[in-house]
Amino acid sequence: MRAGRYRTAATIPANLLAARPYEIRISAAIHNLRELVPAPIRINVDVQASGIVNRAYPGYISPGALAPLIEWESSHVS
Repeated sequence: MRAGRYRTAATIPANLLAARPYEIRISAAIHNLRELVPAPIRINVDVQASGIVNRAYPGYISPGALAPLIEWESSHVS
């Protein structure tokens, strides 16, 4: 990359992360040569429940970090 300032952005899809606290760590380095930032920049993010995932179980806390909204259906088999 050429010398200069850069801006980078990322979009996390809605309903991908479970409702819980996260820590995002950002660091910069030249691979196997040197660190460009002495310590990672840490950003705390607290994802709140949207009411879309796990509506059938009020108060449920997902044990995992991901909570993708996946469409599915069930049908009774005689």
